[in-house]
Amino acid sequence: MGKENITTVNSSNKTGLTVEILSITINSQITACLKGKPVKLPNWEPGIDFIAGYGSQRPGVFDITAPERYNSLEVRVKVKGLRDKETTKLSGKFPGLTFTAVLKGDDAATENGAEMTVLAVPQSVPAHFKQASGNMDWFLDSENEPFQKTRLEIYWIYGPPGIMYKKGVWVEVLRLVTTLCVGLTDKEKIIQRIVNYCHARTSLQYDSKGAAARYTEAYWGGYFELKAFLEQAHPLCNCYDQAGALQTLTGALGIKLTWIYMEPFGFINRTSLIGRGATNNPAFLSNLTPEIVPGNDPNRTHFGAHSFCLWKKEDKRQVILDSCLGPILADVSRQGYLEIIIDPTRGNPGKLGNIYECTGIIDIHAYDCLVGACEKLKNRDKRIKEFKEKIDFDNIGTGINADTGVCCDWQNPLRCPALIDKGWKLESSRTHDGCETAAKEWKLVRGHEHLKIKVFVSNQGINGAKHRLLTIAASTALPVIPFELKPKLQALGHLHAFHHRIEQWVFYNVCFLVDGRNSSIDLLPVTSWLQEQAEQSVVEKLSDYLPVIKEVTPTDGINIKVDQEAVIQVFPDRKYEETILMIEPFFSPAFLRLVAENHLSLKFKGKGPGKTDICLVLVNKQNLLCSTPTWQHAEITA
Repeated sequence: MGKENITTVNSSNKTGLTVEILSITINSQITACLKGKPVKLPNWEPGIDFIAGYGSQRPGVFDITAPERYNSLEVRVKVKGLRDKETTKLSGKFPGLTFTAVLKGDDAATENGAEMTVLAVPQSVPAHFKQASGNMDWFLDSENEPFQKTRLEIYWIYGPPGIMYKKGVWVEVLRLVTTLCVGLTDKEKIIQRIVNYCHARTSLQYDSKGAAARYTEAYWGGYFELKAFLEQAHPLCNCYDQAGALQTLTGALGIKLTWIYMEPFGFINRTSLIGRGATNNPAFLSNLTPEIVPGNDPNRTHFGAHSFCLWKKEDKRQVILDSCLGPILADVSRQGYLEIIIDPTRGNPGKLGNIYECTGIIDIHAYDCLVGACEKLKNRDKRIKEFKEKIDFDNIGTGINADTGVCCDWQNPLRCPALIDKGWKLESSRTHDGCETAAKEWKLVRGHEHLKIKVFVSNQGINGAKHRLLTIAASTALPVIPFELKPKLQALGHLHAFHHRIEQWVFYNVCFLVDGRNSSIDLLPVTSWLQEQAEQSVVEKLSDYLPVIKEVTPTDGINIKVDQEAVIQVFPDRKYEETILMIEPFFSPAFLRLVAENHLSLKFKGKGPGKTDICLVLVNKQNLLCSTPTWQHAEITA
């Protein structure tokens, strides 16, 4: 791509007047993120090639419900030749969209030139989701030729993004929705297009053998692997993944959907199942039966539980969305949905009283305290009760000291002797941060084979690791959680469960997951190698190895006004290499927004008046141990 034109020319209306744009900042209360990081500001400055396809490397996002000042461009200009008390209009134009500001002269600007910052406001704020990108042309007064071009990419969304976007809304999602919804302006039709995309326009297929989740790890929501979903990294999915995708994609537009969990659910009428086509037998691969069987077939399978979404519309109506079954396009009520989907003639069909509104997706960056977030459902879900009794869950590890645990610098699995020189390559490696749990995930590939290895490390001893195993095991829609206890002579750690080439086990504060469903490799040498690493790294006092936050500045918290910035600096108890330690913040995006993050510092900007707390956690990326959370108070005034 060529460099954009930033040439400054004279205005013919005012002899000798020259204006040069020095920078542009998209003045919004919403932080835009690319590749999971807040976009650097300003959004445009001279001398840099910002071109990224049709967009920019520093995009920005507006909230159409925000006041005019937060739907404006902060333009820093250098003006020469504009005398005292003279004014000229500055206009930035995209096709069908114009931002305007007034430049006011002073004596300093007459001869030598003066720098000033003005707010360019749109002539009208879009009333619907919109994207504007490319070179914005800048004009003075009524000139026909632009004096400068600046590369910008701007989005307008319906409101503050969903709570899962704590660091900022992902522009990758907004770009996707833009391509899906060309020409659409109606909110309901945009939502319907997203549902259709999730149901029929990805390569994902329902896991008709194990009905297990791939992109989320909790039946009530929690963490969603957005990056993996956008890349369609896993070929299979289940209803929890689809509910998570709907919540997260619409959440990027500022649309709030409610996660619905239903148990029991029951047999389904003939309908379209994601990636599988018409069926009334969703788990047909679990018993090798046809996709469609007679209604009274004793081998017909059903959903033990199911998740979908609810949209509470502005007109107070509540409608259902489901991209796993149907699809259901926000056009039926709860009762209407049950009548369309559930077969009332077989088994124990779910009823309105079996519908629960849940937390849903709360994070795409970190695990953010998943353990215990939905205890009311754990206590009501018959499947989980039966599974815990089957594996004697509550009695495992009761005699273990909570401070005994594993402190291990986890190695790349390609160092495992069973994988060396066997053709395996590392496809990806990711660290997931959390408040009480951090995890490391490796995805290995060999031709068409895939192997996933995940290590969860808890600060809460064996109980935190046990609950992680339970959450993953329960992320199936089958009537019975299919995991079984490993035979004692083959079992690893303190609790070992398996199902269809998925191995899960707990050893002190660590939960291991090895998923070999898409590979032919013998998993035993791999699981044994991981367990050997852990056994060699057991320490009696785990608390001595946790990173410690020694000091936080400012010491008395943040007291700022709306639009004012503040930097929080975290000082650990000892020096770490920059590549080892990271800081993870948890805060309310209603009052603050994160505008920049460095190694151990965070820059926030006041978003709205109110009081909130910021939870700060240090994560060691090698051993995955987290610090005890430190709380910093923040007060934002108007």
